[in-house]
Amino acid sequence: PIDVGAPLNLLRAGEGWQEATPPFPGESATGRRSGPDHHLGVEHLVECIVNDREPVLSVDHALHVVEIIEKAALSAATGQRQAVISTFAAPVTATA
Repeated sequence: PIDVGAPLNLLRAGEGWQEATPPFPGESATGRRSGPDHHLGVEHLVECIVNDREPVLSVDHALHVVEIIEKAALSAATGQRQAVISTFAAPVTATA
């Protein structure tokens, strides 16, 4: 979303549709309530470098997103469902 302060509707496997509002579960609050999304990504990357942590996003995640975008365009052009072949799964983190 362009408005990073707006809630998202998420479809979680086995849990159905849920609304998530920032800051999202498992993420630390950045103090930003609005502004372009890509700024949050840069802030997260800097925070990871400073704190010697792995970023939330990975190359596998990015490739999965690109595949979905390409398959959505193909589906729209052909009117046919398209299978997503990539098997990216977000890591599960424990919460207290």
